[in-house]
Amino acid sequence: MRRKSITLLTLLASVYSQAQIHCNDSLLTEDTYLEEIVVTGFTGKQKQADAVHPFTIVSPQKIEHSVAMNLMDLVAREPGLAQISTGNSISKPVIRGLGYNRVVLIADGVRQEGQQWGEEHGVEVGSSSVGSVEVLKGPASLIYGSDAMAGVMILHPKKVLPQGEMKGYAETEYQSNNGLIGVSAGHAGNKNRFCWDWNLSERIARAYKNKHDGRVNGSQFQQFDVNGLLGWNRDWGHSHLRMGYFHLMPSIASDEATGNSYRRSLPFQQVGHAKLVSENKIYMPTGSLDVIVGYQNNDRQEYEESRDESELAMNLNTVTYDIRYHLEDWHEWTFATGIGGMYQHSQNRAEEQLIPNYGLFDAGLYGTMSRRTGKWNFTGGLRGDIRHLTLKRNFSGMTGSAGAVWNVIKDFNIRANVSRGYRAPNVSELSADGVHEGSYRYEKGNLNLRPEFSWQGDIGMDYVRKHWGINLSVFSNRIENYIYSRKLYGVQTDGYQTYQYQQGDATLYGGEVAIDVHPIKDLHIENTFSYVRGIQHHVSAEEKDLPLIPAPRWNGEVRYEFSPDTYLAANFEWNLKQDHYYRLDNTETATPGYTLVGLAGCTHIHWKKRLLAHLMLSVNNLFDVSYQNHLSRLKYAETEDGKGFYGMGRNVCVKLTFPLN
Repeated sequence: MRRKSITLLTLLASVYSQAQIHCNDSLLTEDTYLEEIVVTGFTGKQKQADAVHPFTIVSPQKIEHSVAMNLMDLVAREPGLAQISTGNSISKPVIRGLGYNRVVLIADGVRQEGQQWGEEHGVEVGSSSVGSVEVLKGPASLIYGSDAMAGVMILHPKKVLPQGEMKGYAETEYQSNNGLIGVSAGHAGNKNRFCWDWNLSERIARAYKNKHDGRVNGSQFQQFDVNGLLGWNRDWGHSHLRMGYFHLMPSIASDEATGNSYRRSLPFQQVGHAKLVSENKIYMPTGSLDVIVGYQNNDRQEYEESRDESELAMNLNTVTYDIRYHLEDWHEWTFATGIGGMYQHSQNRAEEQLIPNYGLFDAGLYGTMSRRTGKWNFTGGLRGDIRHLTLKRNFSGMTGSAGAVWNVIKDFNIRANVSRGYRAPNVSELSADGVHEGSYRYEKGNLNLRPEFSWQGDIGMDYVRKHWGINLSVFSNRIENYIYSRKLYGVQTDGYQTYQYQQGDATLYGGEVAIDVHPIKDLHIENTFSYVRGIQHHVSAEEKDLPLIPAPRWNGEVRYEFSPDTYLAANFEWNLKQDHYYRLDNTETATPGYTLVGLAGCTHIHWKKRLLAHLMLSVNNLFDVSYQNHLSRLKYAETEDGKGFYGMGRNVCVKLTFPLN
C-alpha cells in the first residue's frame, strides 16, 4: 500500500507542537525514586521498592530525549536486554538471551500478536504513541500469559492528561547515514471528563552505509503509523477505546538488491498491523475490575520478483481478552485474579506457504497475592493454561512464582524470587516448510516438539544514596525441552541452506550490574554491565553453546546537566568478543568485540522567555567503526566476501520538537 503523507505531516508540523519536556533523566537522583515508581508486571500495581523480580524502567524523558532508529533499538541498550535485528527497521526484543515467542510484548494493554516467530518479523509499534517501557525479566509475571519465559515488555501508552488540559506537538528528525527523514504530530486533551490523544508519524530512509560494505543495498525502509485514544473518565472508573494502524515497507538487504535509494527495492516486505482495544476499569469498595478486549489484524507480504504481486502473504486475525479483579489492602494483603487468553486464525493468501493455515485457542486462569509486614514484602501466585491448535496438538501447563524483598536498612533492599515457566511450541516451530527470504534460509518445523518448562532463580540488591546508587541482579534459568533452530549441514532446499527446529535441555545464567555516581548534583557517571551464558546439556562440544546468545556488554555514559532543560553527554558501548556460539554444522560463527562511542546533547530554544522548540543532537559510532552484532541476522547474509553485512557507520542525528501549550 503506497502512501504520500510526508507532505501532510509537514503541514501539520506547523500547527501542532510537543508537550512539555523535562531534560532531567537520572534514574537515581532522588532518594525517594524507588518509592515513587509503580510497576505493573506482577500483581498489576506495585511500588518498585516492593517488587520481588528484576525489572527495567525506560522513562518518558529517556524516550523523548533519544534519537533511535526504532523503539527496540532504544530499549535494547538497557542492562540485560538486547535485540535480534535484520537491518535498521526490523528488530525483536531479547531478555537475558531469550527472544521470539518467549517474550510477551504488551502494547495498548494487550499482547502484540504479529507472527513474531519470524526472526525478520519486527515489532509493529511506532515510538510516537509510547509513553514509557517496563521490562520484567524472567517468567515471574502471571497476569500476561504463559509464553513469557524470558519476561514481559510492557509498552505503556502516554498518560491521559489531567482534567482541563490540552496539548499538541509536532516533531521532525533527520539522520545523516541513511538520510532518514521523520515527521510526527499529535494532539491530546481532557475536557469535561472526555479525553483524547492522537499521534501520526512517518519515516523514510534509504540504504545505510559503513566502511566495509559501502551502501548496503536493500536496507532502506518506509514506515507510517497512526494511533488514537477516545475515552470517558467518571467517578466509577473509565472506558477507553484505543485504535491504531502501523505500516512498514522494509527492503531485504542482499548483494542482489536493486538499489539503495529511498525507493523500495526487490525483494521487500509489506506489513500492515491494525489494532482496536477496549479498556475498561470499574472501581469497587475493596478494589477494581479491569476488562480489556482487543482485536488485531496482521497482514504480512513478501515481494520477490514483482512489485505488484506478492509471492508470500499471511493474514493473522487475533482476539485477546483479559478480565482482572484487584483486591487491595485487605488486612495488609493485596490480591489479583483473572482469566485471559486469545483466539487466532491465520490464512495464507499467496502461492508460497511458509506455515499452514491454522486456528488457535488459548486460555489461562491465575491468582497472585502479596503482603507487606515490617521490613518484608512477600509475593506469590499460580497460573494454569491450556492451548488448542488446529494442527491436532493440545498443550497445557502450570506456572508459578514466589519471592520476597527485605528492606535491610533505609534505601537498601535485597530481593529473591523463584519462578516456574511454561511455553507451548509455536506454529512455525511445529510446521514451517518454506523459504524465508528475509532470513536467507529454508525452514522446516518438527511436529514432535514438546512444550518448554523452566525453573528460574533470581537474587538481587539495590542501594540508593543521594550521590550514588548500585543495582545488582544474578539469575539461573534451567529449561527443559529448549527449542532452537540449527543448520542441516550440506542440505539445500530450493537453493537455500536448510534449517530445522529441534530441542534439548539447557541452562542460561548470568546477571546485570548498574552503578550511577553523581559526585556533584549536575554530573552523572553511569555504568551498566550485562552477561548471559547459555549451554545445552548432554550434547557434543560443538552443540554445547546455545545459539543467539548476546555477547557480554558494558555501557557507560558521562552526562552534565547545565540546567533542567540542557545537557551534554558522552557514551560508549563495549561489546566483548562472543566466542561461545553454536558451532555444529556452521550454524553460527564467532563475533569479534567492538566499541562504539557517541555524543549527545539537548536544550530548549527560547525567544523572549517563550519556549519555541526542543533541540536534540547526537552522533552515533563517532569513530566510524566497522562491526557486527552477534544477534544481527545480516551477519549471515550471502555476500561476495562471505562475511555478511556490517552495522551502520557514523550517524549524525538531529531532532526538533515544537511545543504549543
